Parts: sequence; C-alpha cells; structure tokens
Amino acid sequence: MLMLWLALSFGDAQISELRRGIDDSSHVSWAAYRLHYRLPPLASRHRIEAFVWHGKRLLAQRFDPADRPRAVVHLLHGYLEHAGLQWPLVQTLVDAGFAVRLLDLPGHGLSEGPRGHISSMKHYQEVMHLWLADQPRPLRLLGHSNGGAVLMEAMRSGLIGPGDKVVLLAPLLRWGWWRSTGALQAIFGWALGSVPRRFRDTTSDASFRAFRRADPLQIARIPLSWTRAIRRWVNTFEAQTNLLHAPVILQGRADKIVDWRANHLGIGRVFPKARFHFYKGARHHLQGEASSIRKKVMAMVLETFEGDL
Repeated sequence: MLMLWLALSFGDAQISELRRGIDDSSHVSWAAYRLHYRLPPLASRHRIEAFVWHGKRLLAQRFDPADRPRAVVHLLHGYLEHAGLQWPLVQTLVDAGFAVRLLDLPGHGLSEGPRGHISSMKHYQEVMHLWLADQPRPLRLLGHSNGGAVLMEAMRSGLIGPGDKVVLLAPLLRWGWWRSTGALQAIFGWALGSVPRRFRDTTSDASFRAFRRADPLQIARIPLSWTRAIRRWVNTFEAQTNLLHAPVILQGRADKIVDWRANHLGIGRVFPKARFHFYKGARHHLQGEASSIRKKVMAMVLETFEGDL
C-alpha cells in the first residue's frame, strides 16, 4: 500500500520538497521519485550530489552498481527534460557494472533557475566545470539532444579531452524547422518572451510516449532566450574544424526534432574522427525507442564505454 501511495502521490508536494534541498536519498519524497521513474531497485545505492552555481542549487545524483564500479558514466539529459527520464540508460549502465552520475541542468528537473532558460552556452559550460571537477580520467560521458550539444561544446573548449569517451544520442546542433523558426523569431521575437511547447511523438514506443507526456517535471513553454543562446553557439561551433575527439554518435533516421542530415555534416566537419551509427525507423528518444531498436542502441553504448576496461 505504501508503494502504491508513493506512485500515485509523486507530484507538486514532493517536487517542492526535493527542490528545497533534501539531500537524504532515503527520504520519502526520493522514494516517490525513484518509484515514479522506475528506479526503486537502486534505492540503497542512490546518492544526492547537489552543488551551487551562481546562487542556484543544482541537483545531481549518483547510482552505483552492487559491486565495485567498473567506471563512472556522466549522463546529461535533453532540453526541457531531466535526469529521471533517463531511467532506461541508468538501468542498463548500472546492470553492466557502471556507476552513473546525472545532472539536472539549470532550470530543469529539480535544479533551480527559470524553467528552460539559459542566456549563453557558457553558462552550461560553467556548470560542467563544477560538476566534473575532480572526476577521474578518462571521462565517460553520454549526452542526449541538448545534453549532446553541451558535451560537444565541452570538447570544443577543451574541458573534455580527445582521450575521453563520449556517446551522443541524437545530438542537437540545428533543430528541425531551423530556418522557419529563425525567421519567425526575427519578426515576432521582440514581442514574445516564450512560446508554448509542442509535444511531438519522439519514439515509436507507446508506453514511453505516455510516460513522458505525463511527467510531472515537464516544462510547458520554451523561452526564446534559450533559442537565441543556441543559435549564437551554433555559429561559433560550426566555425571550428578538425578537432581530434572521436565521439560515437547514435542517430535515428526518423528523428524530426533535430535536423540530423545537416547535423551529420556539421558535426563531421568539427569532429572528423566521429563515428556515426544510424537506426532506420528510430526517432529522437533512442533510449525510449521500441525494444528492437533500444537493444541495439544500448549495446553500442556499452561497447563504447567498456573499451579499455
């Protein structure tokens, strides 16, 4: 009965408590969080690693395997999302013996800050410096969508070195409708602070779609400050060429969220050693795709991170 109550009651009250700064993972609100995001088997191996950036409390978490970790994987979520929605990746990596560290970026999930807002990619990089401080090398990092953009900039800026292992799932560079949204923002952006978020089907798996749409931590509007910041960053990033990093990039061919064809070319110029793997019929959330696709994606993630162990 307690577990049923937790599953049904995770919502505003628990979210408010966790945002206020409960760092004890045994607290009932964290139990509700884990149950909702399908992570209750990891309760005894769950730690909170919060830190402060520009006066804002950012929420980071760590999940450990039952035995000594083979290595640590640092995981970044996509735009308007958060650590909890990465549960398929967490389960796979922990089951394979890896510790997993996750971060809710500023204004996302349980981290403080205006929802979905960032005024510069440099702010994400400041957060990364704090989050990765003192972590053992080589780093193993995995980023989805906007999390992939943050990791690509960290490679470009030198925070992540060529010897670190990086996997990018459907990384964001240019999004779909890049030109049309740019034109609309140029005309009407002066009068708008944000626009409504439009939920799209980002996976062929009906259960993951329903789970994501019902997420109590979802963000309903897109601040135009974020789109401006990403556009400025893209101009800088695309001017870079021939970096020595060799990220592994997994991309669905049915992805309508990012302009993956343009991104393939742009990312390839910056990282000529990048290895691309494309999945027919797969959409944006590769970690939440149908079982046949998800198994292939997870196998490639593990193959990458198990190298040199």
